[in-house]
Amino acid sequence: MRSAIEDSEFNARWMSPEQIAYSFIPVPEFQKLVHTNNAILLGPRGCGKTTLLKMLTRRAIDTWDKFRKDEFDSKIFDYPQFETIYIPSDSRWHIELKHIKDRNDLSEVLVERIQRLLITLSVFEGFLDTVRYSVNNIEDEIQLSKELIGHWELNSILPRFDKISIELLKIAACVRGAINDESTENIRKTLSRFPNSYFGHALDNPIIICQILEKYFKESLGISKWAICFDELEISPDWLRKELLTSLRSCDQRILLKLTSTPILPRDIHTEPARDDDFKPIRLWHSHVVDAKTFCEELTRKFIKDNYSSTNLIPDVLLNFSQLDNDEPICHPKVYEAGSPLMEIINELVNNDESFQELLKRKGIDQNKLNLKIEMKDKFWRKIRPFIGIRESLKKPDDKMRSRKVLTVYAGKEAIYYMSEANPRWLLNLLTNLYDIWISNQRFNEAKEPIIPFPSQRKVLSDHSNNFHSYIKTIENPESGLFSRKRLSDMVDRIGEHFKGEIHGKRFPIDPNGSFIVDEDFSDDEIKTIQLAIEKGVFIFVGKSRDDLPQDIRGNRFRLTYRLSPKYYLPFKNLPSRKLSEIMGKPEEMPDEKQITLEFDSKVSKK
Repeated sequence: MRSAIEDSEFNARWMSPEQIAYSFIPVPEFQKLVHTNNAILLGPRGCGKTTLLKMLTRRAIDTWDKFRKDEFDSKIFDYPQFETIYIPSDSRWHIELKHIKDRNDLSEVLVERIQRLLITLSVFEGFLDTVRYSVNNIEDEIQLSKELIGHWELNSILPRFDKISIELLKIAACVRGAINDESTENIRKTLSRFPNSYFGHALDNPIIICQILEKYFKESLGISKWAICFDELEISPDWLRKELLTSLRSCDQRILLKLTSTPILPRDIHTEPARDDDFKPIRLWHSHVVDAKTFCEELTRKFIKDNYSSTNLIPDVLLNFSQLDNDEPICHPKVYEAGSPLMEIINELVNNDESFQELLKRKGIDQNKLNLKIEMKDKFWRKIRPFIGIRESLKKPDDKMRSRKVLTVYAGKEAIYYMSEANPRWLLNLLTNLYDIWISNQRFNEAKEPIIPFPSQRKVLSDHSNNFHSYIKTIENPESGLFSRKRLSDMVDRIGEHFKGEIHGKRFPIDPNGSFIVDEDFSDDEIKTIQLAIEKGVFIFVGKSRDDLPQDIRGNRFRLTYRLSPKYYLPFKNLPSRKLSEIMGKPEEMPDEKQITLEFDSKVSKK
């Protein structure tokens, strides 16, 4: 079974635009992105930022037109009115740039020149990838190649796109070789071989190249605007991020910027009033995952169609409904019928749980007449239903208060959607693991349709949660100690256990804490840990509205990702908040690293 972090096969970074188009599900965010304005896609890792950018390219659009457009209503898929140049943020040069910056023998000026050169080469390759697809005859290829060779001041080479690409790779290899030589003088000599245009403003070369390309494509494509897509600003050098963000307010009118970044709006962004005029921020996460239920359903249907032999199989049949889905009040009325697992547990709570009896009394509910009315289902029972099942699931098998019938909390299509956080990569990972389970033990219903029983689903979701928790331990803030508020895994465990105690305590919960506000009682290093958690999708921002975006961490509300719900026995529900400092305690209350070491040494010596 694949782990929660073994999802590289679903990573859009390694997929071609054609592959993206084959699996793409139109989402409202794409409709916003295709508008002729500047835009920043904001979201955690794996939420689909790269997919959306690549979907703007002509290669992806042509593939969609040829193979996919008939599957969807034309109203939900707008076509971009611009030509797209996709420039990836190569993870390899990200590591190289960080290594260069950490070298003590290089001045800041020299470091920046190296960075600008490497990024310029990525820009050239991005443009070359676009024209390589769009040019249809050898004459145009030769003529355009000559112009690019002249502008980029390349060596005398044949005017063909593949020759230019090889030359760019040679330049990159030459620069990397000089850096690895660790001779500052050699680096300076190497850089001096290239024209000053390689070291200019981030948009200088894109603007000039667009002018060159206009001569060849303006008539044939009918395009007057060009979208320059820079992916993953969060791993870009500071100067590149600042130049691009500043350019959102003032740039060549033919150029549109489409950028991606983490869920926190970069501080270089200007004031709120100017924001809507200069660019469109598009958030790719959901405080309430039910908002993205349609997308999850469509992606799941496509996965089922591509992998299961039953042509009419739907998620409702394969995965069934979650027994504790509390977002649609009367979706599954049988949940409240006499003899159902939920009603049996409720009756047992009425007879044995004094705190539950007190809760019913406060709500004016006669415990001897639990013939639930529709309005009560919506207002009260729907509210506490998740807590009933989750508290029951934590009881031991020999617990006297444990019902003979048990609700399977973490199973059903809604539970799978919630745990995915509507993140396509995470959802595909879950669906693939569920498929692996089904392949190894194929089960069918009376109609001979494939089904995955709840116990099998529960195991997959539980493993997924535990694997993600293990992954968190590998992404620690390097500045944190062994035990501190700066250590991400300690912070997550403290938060998770606190919320677990709120729900599973002696008193039956009605409005337990389940989210937190980052208050002022945190150092900059601790904020770096929280930021890391946000970037990795461990903490999810909960705004006041669907369009609310944070520009700072302090003062804002977050929750744990639902991926961790099975780990801490928590519901898929946004709950009231508490200050994070009250959950974490003071720094001095955390175990001291030296103290832990001394205690460990003492135990060893006694042995």
